[in-house]
Amino acid sequence: MPHHACRISSCRELVCGDEILAQVGGVVHFRGRVTNLHAPMDLFWAVDAIGERRIIDFHEYAVYLVTEAAEAAQVP
Repeated sequence: MPHHACRISSCRELVCGDEILAQVGGVVHFRGRVTNLHAPMDLFWAVDAIGERRIIDFHEYAVYLVTEAAEAAQVP
């Protein structure tokens, strides 16, 4: 996980287009961009770089918002 990623606990902290990491037990299971939000159930959908779409539930995953600063820090 990039050290500039910030853990979030609700889809109210997201907007469409945000980059996220979804982890289980410290292992990244999914990385992608938020495409749809469903705040009443605290769920959102994201699409990864190869086009796989996944629903993300905060009860199932530890979710991290990847900031532009984190992306820039990864560039050698």
